[in-house]
Amino acid sequence: MVEKGSYRILACSILPEHVPLVIGRFRYRVETMIRLLKAEATMKLKEDGRHPMAAWPQKDGSLHTPWAERCWKVYLDTAEDVHRSIKYVEDNALKEGKPKQRWSFVVPFEP
Repeated sequence: MVEKGSYRILACSILPEHVPLVIGRFRYRVETMIRLLKAEATMKLKEDGRHPMAAWPQKDGSLHTPWAERCWKVYLDTAEDVHRSIKYVEDNALKEGKPKQRWSFVVPFEP
């Protein structure tokens, strides 16, 4: 979805309980971007046989969503805010005892 939508992801950590992101400004509302990212990730989880709710299908065979209903968002007004948030997201995995993550879709922040 990052590639399809030409999103600018400035930081990302994919963790078991949450996925913190820093996303650059875009023409869509952030809620729309997050909904599309969740939908694409769900399709990929199903394709790969790694959907976390696969063991508990609903009566119609569909799967419960692994995602929270909404997203928590903070708007960043200054370059300092963006740099601080990028560091926070990058350090998130380390705080959980996991290695630092590097993703090919993350791009450098250019104020």
